[in-house]
Amino acid sequence: MRNDCINAVAQALGRPLKAIEAQKIEQRIREQKVLLANKDRAAYLGMSEAQRLQAAAKAAAEQIKADALKKQQRIGLTILANQRLSDYFERQPGAILDSIDRVLAPRFDGQDHIQSAETKYRAVFNEYTRSLSDAIDAFGPKLLGILQNDAAMVPVFRELRGTDTGNPEAKAFAGRLRETFEAMRNRFNNNGGMIGKLEDWAHPQTHSSYLIFKAGKAEWVDFIRPLLDRSRYTREDGMRMSDSELSEFLSHAYDSIVYDGALKRTPGQSRGSAARANRGREHRQLHFSGADAYLRYHARFAEKSLMATIVGHVNQMSRDIALIETFGPNPDLMFRTFLDKAEQEAAQAGTAPERIHKQRGFAERLYDEVAGNGMQPGNETLARWASAVRSYLNVRLGSAVITSFADDATAIVTARALNMSGTDYLLGQIKALGSDEARRQARALGFGLDTALFAIDRFGQENLVNGFAAKVSGAVIRASGLSFMTEARRQGFAAMMMHQLGDMVRRYDSLEKLDGGDHSLLLAKGITDADWQIWRQAKPEEWQGTPVLTARAILNVEGDAKAIQSAADKFQGAILEEIGNAIIEPGARERAMTTGRLQPGTVLGELGRSVLQFKSFPITMMTRHWRRMLNNPGRISKAEYSAALIAGTTLMGAVGVQLNELLNGRDPLDMQQPAFWGRAALKGGSLGFYGDFLQSQASQHGTSAFAGMLGPSLGLTEELLNLSQGNIVQALQGEDTHAGAEALRMLKGITPGSSLWYAKGVMDHLIFQQLQEMVSPGYLRRMEQRAQREFKQSYWWKPGTNTPQRGPNLDRVTGQ
Repeated sequence: MRNDCINAVAQALGRPLKAIEAQKIEQRIREQKVLLANKDRAAYLGMSEAQRLQAAAKAAAEQIKADALKKQQRIGLTILANQRLSDYFERQPGAILDSIDRVLAPRFDGQDHIQSAETKYRAVFNEYTRSLSDAIDAFGPKLLGILQNDAAMVPVFRELRGTDTGNPEAKAFAGRLRETFEAMRNRFNNNGGMIGKLEDWAHPQTHSSYLIFKAGKAEWVDFIRPLLDRSRYTREDGMRMSDSELSEFLSHAYDSIVYDGALKRTPGQSRGSAARANRGREHRQLHFSGADAYLRYHARFAEKSLMATIVGHVNQMSRDIALIETFGPNPDLMFRTFLDKAEQEAAQAGTAPERIHKQRGFAERLYDEVAGNGMQPGNETLARWASAVRSYLNVRLGSAVITSFADDATAIVTARALNMSGTDYLLGQIKALGSDEARRQARALGFGLDTALFAIDRFGQENLVNGFAAKVSGAVIRASGLSFMTEARRQGFAAMMMHQLGDMVRRYDSLEKLDGGDHSLLLAKGITDADWQIWRQAKPEEWQGTPVLTARAILNVEGDAKAIQSAADKFQGAILEEIGNAIIEPGARERAMTTGRLQPGTVLGELGRSVLQFKSFPITMMTRHWRRMLNNPGRISKAEYSAALIAGTTLMGAVGVQLNELLNGRDPLDMQQPAFWGRAALKGGSLGFYGDFLQSQASQHGTSAFAGMLGPSLGLTEELLNLSQGNIVQALQGEDTHAGAEALRMLKGITPGSSLWYAKGVMDHLIFQQLQEMVSPGYLRRMEQRAQREFKQSYWWKPGTNTPQRGPNLDRVTGQ
């Protein structure tokens, strides 16, 4: 270490350097020299070496001062976070190990008494995407999500880079993005983060290490080198790097990107736990010469669309903000510290080792889900192919919108538990369904936007990449109307709850004056009287003639900015939690229970993920509604909650069963038969989309019930085996194979659009049934015989005919 560097920095500081400050001081000087040269190259070249050293030492000294101040801030924030969490665990009944997961994600049993990190993350994300909602609609994916609309985003990225495109919409969107990025950076830094404001930072950048590795080091370096701003790559002497020097620099950058810094680590040395507050501080190494240069790079090496890059940045920043506001500047370390304390406390209390290991393991998986710490694939190619197959098989959910009627039942039950009106919910849903303006206004007010943006998939699938399979299956689901209906339901429920809370804060001047049910519900979500008093100062906004209290209105209250921000987060979080109950949506807890322990890219991991596909609905039903019913059902009794839940969802399932029969050209089923109500309960009451999938597997795709239980991917495998190996065995035994009809049936099952509820009847009769009869004569007659034999059912639209022969026999509903 050079003494002249140490002396120069000490002189700039006006005091001797501490030992810890002297560490890597030479590296600091070198970095500052490069930064000074980049900032004003002509001025730097005009300096003597002594002047350069003095200027770099002064900049390094300022950096040391800033680091010291930031360290003091972080120490204070860490102490506060430790005390806040310690107080929480002391207030909670039972051991720390029994409550630590509540800090991460809500349990919905009325005993949380804290806003979880997951709920805060969703509230933060909602806040920073709210103002972008109109632009996201305008510049986002088109044609049911198949076209990513990157061309429309090009002028936005150019505007972000300072180029006047003459496009007022792009300019306005870029301005809002700058404001959002800066607001998030400031909030992150105020909570212990340290992201500097780089002059040339314009927008987030993304690339795929998988695509970079596939290209190889030489190809990647040759591709990116001409796209870079060469003035940003200088030596300590102020001269620009030569081609060979820049290539060497990029070679090291390639290694860091592809191998995640493995080549820089000392073998055997612990990786430790870098503070999340340091995320984003690293100097960006890829400085592109302009928007078009970056866009060329993005088109070659990125797998996300340009809009997904923007939203992904906001999403990750929201996670980081939520974690450091919950656990302090180093949330990983704070979480592990409390988890270790919890394990020691449980062991001292004589808790069974199996239970300790189980609870600790679940808490660690849950933390990873909330923090977005995805498990690295064992084999990238296998993970991608398996994910693509699972994603593509969602094309079979073209009639899922009919099954989703059960959402209305769970929403009404949730409303009753919260002392709200199911009628008000339905009226709000109708308003959202009937007007594009109502939906846009709702998003601007902060409710309903997460339907389009959130990375929580209600079908329990994970999309590793935004590829062809995800686009096709997503297009089918959107074309079915499910996304449209889900958004309207969420907006209707949110409007009702925000109106109710707005009315309550006007009528009650303190939280304690609420009746017992409402009071305990809000306390369970971590809401205090201080939050209530801030809510009371907010001026309600209006949605479709209905006054509603909003997080935006709360943020406009004057006073302590940090307290107001917390009150707004808790309000928005409470709304989002109950929406997730009303219109069932799996969260971090459900993912930790299912796929959280399954490593992608391994045989066992991918088999497990296939088995669990579509099962998120029943699991979430248990973790949300059954847990609430058994512990704290709110304003209604346990018996009333369970009766309303079972009856409501089963009735909606019955509606779905009969609608599916009619859409398939069959007369309705006899509702007086017990078997009918079993199907209705399966479809709408307990298993939701999974129950719908099981029925479709058995009735439409010809797989066994066991294969259906193992998920659609393994069900497809059974279809392929039956088509090949099964037909060979049948042929050798002299039996009719029906191979052609079975092949067509499988083809139909994977044809996009063939399952759409409004199109499948026409496509079946005009295309698939005709083809099946051609390749397997008598196939349609056997279809009719099976319907009559097993369900005593006739067809109002006979298989193989172009037009219906009669109308549906609705008398069959009563067995006539």
